[in-house]
Amino acid sequence: MSSTACLEAIDRGSRAALVLDLGVHERYGNQVFLDSGLLRTFRQITEDRIGTPAPAWRDGCFHGAGRTGTERIADRVEELLASGERPSRAVWETDYFRSAAESHLATAARLVPRQSPLARRKLKHGPLKGTLSHVAYNGLPPVVRRPLKRWAKDHQLF
Repeated sequence: MSSTACLEAIDRGSRAALVLDLGVHERYGNQVFLDSGLLRTFRQITEDRIGTPAPAWRDGCFHGAGRTGTERIADRVEELLASGERPSRAVWETDYFRSAAESHLATAARLVPRQSPLARRKLKHGPLKGTLSHVAYNGLPPVVRRPLKRWAKDHQLF
């Protein structure tokens, strides 16, 4: 089960388990469940040894248990509005965010802008044939386009 679905199931009191056989990693989103007591092997799951969330972990993830998520969110928004605190702005100053932003910008700088399919066809076949090819490819259904393409190839038009 995905990490988000697992959190929602736990919040609603349902039984949940996360497969441990695939490992624990950020890309799986299951690192937050390390101390939860919900990581299980396939064998444990098939034997129905799913377990329950550790109380300390549950209290850390679900502040104000016994209340709905909507009530907790509304209370937190009211608390932030009253205090003037804006936690999202503080995130921008963390080392993690700066590192992620630098990595993203470095990757984006290496990317070469892609040409549109029309521009590629014009470059390959010339302005007239390229435009006709583009219009034929995008404007005709495959049942018409395929025989037309074979005919054009047989007559060495392209």
